[in-house]
Amino acid sequence: MKFRVAFLVVAGIAIAVICLQYRAQPDGPSQVVPQTVHTQEANKLAVSNYAPPVINDRRLSGIVNRNAPVSNRISSDIASRISSVTESGDLEALAAVLKDDADDDTVRNEVASLLARSNYIGLADALISVLENAHEKARFRAFATQHLGGLVLPNDIDLKKRVNDKLHALLADKDVEIRRESLLALVRRHDPGIRETVVQWLTSDARDKEEVRDLAIRCAHDLDLREHITVIRQLTNDPGEAVRIAAIVALSQWRDEESRPVFEKAAASTVARLQRAGRAALERLDSKN
Repeated sequence: MKFRVAFLVVAGIAIAVICLQYRAQPDGPSQVVPQTVHTQEANKLAVSNYAPPVINDRRLSGIVNRNAPVSNRISSDIASRISSVTESGDLEALAAVLKDDADDDTVRNEVASLLARSNYIGLADALISVLENAHEKARFRAFATQHLGGLVLPNDIDLKKRVNDKLHALLADKDVEIRRESLLALVRRHDPGIRETVVQWLTSDARDKEEVRDLAIRCAHDLDLREHITVIRQLTNDPGEAVRIAAIVALSQWRDEESRPVFEKAAASTVARLQRAGRAALERLDSKN
C-alpha cells in the first residue's frame, strides 16, 4: 500500500513538471523561430530605416531613391537627359548612391558615368572606397575598376598616384574580373611599367594566369610587343578557346604569314567561333589594306 501511494505521488510530480514546461511555451514545445525570420525582420528594418539622399535637382529624385523600381530610376536616354550635375549637394548625394552596396549595380554604374560627365572631383576616391569595401561583389567592383581606369584626372600629383597605385594593387586582386580590368586600364593609360606585367601574364605557367592569358595577348598586340610573337604562335594550340582566338586575331593583325596554316585550320574548324576567327584572319592576311 505504501509503495502504491509513493508511486502515485512521484507520477503526479512528473505530470506537474511536464505541464509547467508546456505552459512556458505558449505556442507548443515544437515551435522554433527559424533564423530566416530574424534575417527577414532585419532586412525589413534596414529598408524601413532607409531615407533617400536629399537633392535639389528634381531630375535626380528617382535616381537617388533605391526603393524606387530600377525602370523608373534610369533610362536609355539618361546621358542626353541629364548630361551633367553642377550643384555640390546633388553631387554628394549621387556619390552616396555610388558607394551604397545595397543599391542596384546598374543604377550605380550609371551614377558613376554621370559623376564622370559632371567632373566630380571626389569620384576617384569614391571608386577606391567601393573597391575597398569588403561587402562589394565582384561584378560591381569590376565596374568600379573600369571607371577608375577611364578617369580623366586633374593635374593633381597625389590623386594620380593614388589611382595608379590602386590599379597596380588590383592586378593581384582575388577576383579575376578585377585583375583583367586593371590590366586593360593600365595599358590604355600607357603606364610605363605595365609592359613587364603583360609579358609575365603572357609567358607564365602559373594557373591563375590561364584566366587572363587571352587579355595578355590582346594587350601585347596593343603594345606592339612583336618580340613575343613566337610565344603567341605557340598559344594558337592552347587548350582554351578564348586564348586560341586571341592569338589568331593578334597574329593576323600583325600580318604574320608564318601563321597562315594555323588560320586555315581554324577556318575549317567545326567550332563556330574558331571558324569565324580563322576566316577573318585569312581575309586580313590577303587584304592589301
